[in-house]
Amino acid sequence: MEMENMNFVWALLVAVLVWAFFRRRDRHNLPLPPGPIQWPVVGSLFSVGFRYRHKTFAALANKYGPLMHLRLGASNILVVSSPELAMEVLKHKDFEWSSRPPSAAGKYIGFDFHSLDFAPNGPQWRHLRKICITHLFSPTRIKMQSQIRREEILKMVDGIAAGGSPKGVVVDMRKMCDSLVLSIVKRMLFGKKYSNPEHPMAKEMESFMEVVKEAMILIGALIVSDLVPGLDWLDLQGYDRRIRKVSRRLERVYKLILDDHKKDLENEYAEEAKDFVHILLSLKGEEQLTEKSLMGLMTDVFLFGVDITATGIEWAMAELIQNQRILKKLQQAIDDTVNGRLVEEFDICRISYLESVVKEALRLHPPVPLTDPHYNEEAVDLSGYKIPAKFVMFVNIWGLAHDPKLWDEPFEFRPERFEACPDLNVSGNDMRYIPFSSGRRKCPASNLAYLKMQHAIAVLVQAFDWSLPEGQQDVNMEEGFGVICPMKVPLLALAKPRLEFLHATPTT
Repeated sequence: MEMENMNFVWALLVAVLVWAFFRRRDRHNLPLPPGPIQWPVVGSLFSVGFRYRHKTFAALANKYGPLMHLRLGASNILVVSSPELAMEVLKHKDFEWSSRPPSAAGKYIGFDFHSLDFAPNGPQWRHLRKICITHLFSPTRIKMQSQIRREEILKMVDGIAAGGSPKGVVVDMRKMCDSLVLSIVKRMLFGKKYSNPEHPMAKEMESFMEVVKEAMILIGALIVSDLVPGLDWLDLQGYDRRIRKVSRRLERVYKLILDDHKKDLENEYAEEAKDFVHILLSLKGEEQLTEKSLMGLMTDVFLFGVDITATGIEWAMAELIQNQRILKKLQQAIDDTVNGRLVEEFDICRISYLESVVKEALRLHPPVPLTDPHYNEEAVDLSGYKIPAKFVMFVNIWGLAHDPKLWDEPFEFRPERFEACPDLNVSGNDMRYIPFSSGRRKCPASNLAYLKMQHAIAVLVQAFDWSLPEGQQDVNMEEGFGVICPMKVPLLALAKPRLEFLHATPTT
């Protein structure tokens, strides 16, 4: 890691010197928001560092204020750290800040910016957003696929129960959460048939997962060509070559999937049997998508739909395991509601303490601690400053959720705080708490991710008693690194069955 960081610094130094030689840096005499010292070439890199940028930004905001200016290479960065300014950029002026900066990930993994997450503001992005809201993540579609989520959660419970004894079994929660959410997302996207080892696509899907992991690493990497636009041809870190290779492999498998689903649609297909790819291929007229847009949306759902939810479940279970009082209270709340059967999705709205637990886990450990980068195509007024065009802006989700001016004992796991404020939810309307961001670029699948988290946690808590393995005293609550912020050390937990039945049949 340290060697990679040093390589990045040297690559950035060379890139900026070459860029400065060929292109004179834009200058303006307008005052900009305060921020840490900007050194020649590397800018504010020494103040920001490579790890835990959300925590560093929060600490710097205490010194420089809620609107802070930094420079990384040739890129100008703004960091927002107050609810008032977050409301201004994500709600009142969200149109001005709703674009995305150019990036190698957007060009290659986002298929020439045809992904909803990477697309700049414009007709293409609005079209993709409408398709997602109307056809993929509408309440009707989410409800229609509830049985998929139910079946995969029951498989998870059966797997834990089958591998244990009355004394319990040690579960690798990272692997379990990843496997559960991946299984759900794969079935929602591609259907069930690729799980059959006899299917021609089965082996392709196995190797495809390695490509997906590599793509997520590259999306989170600090790439010099992103900070010094126009110098991707130098490829000083080797990332551009890797990202193009990943793009080609993604494209090859996506084309196989699309061709396979087109054959399906030649036959009559019941609406409730359609997966996401069937739905997207069925669109006609003005809604019809290009091949690049189809691949971009598959990338959105597959790459971002797994890690965020799985990470959220693991963090929540870690907090419950080290807070046994809260775990027992949640178990009691579930038992009182479902009355002798395994909890289902339609029960969730009646278990208010479950919602409080999940909300608090997302506040304390937001899986994505900074918003995706926002970008202004034109100059914009912000908090008394005239911000020139082409600035990159982040809202510090983690910083807002841990601000002692906004939260009482912000580093404590206290679900009861949400019982006192039931209207404070994940909708993104209260800027103190925006785990899925807010405004135009808010995650369109936030309701689905939140539902999956609640359902999985409820079933795990109801079916098993959870504790630390023998000899382990504490949970390691250190954070890992990346755009998505996992636990640094995967959580190991001892699961002991607490129900007489663990192979429940779904109720109707």
